Amino acid sequence: LIVVPCGDMIEGKLGIGLDEVRKRIAVRVLLCMLCMIVSEHAPGFVHVVSFIGCFCASIIGFVLPPLFCIQLRHNTRKDNVTKMDFISC
Repeated sequence: LIVVPCGDMIEGKLGIGLDEVRKRIAVRVLLCMLCMIVSEHAPGFVHVVSFIGCFCASIIGFVLPPLFCIQLRHNTRKDNVTKMDFISC
């Protein structure tokens, strides 16, 4: 599931078009092989990935929504952000 967006990003950086099917397949196979090699040679890698996932989930769930709320309220009103804006978000 993760291979598709990563493959698209790599193909875009390399300038591989949609009509170049063999190159697209090669990029995705190499990406899968790279992931397999990393997972085989780094036995504690699962703990690193779990930590990063938990850290990102907490930021996405608890930090970003209030910041977006404050930013949207500030953009809709032309006056300054008040303390009440921080409390209400």
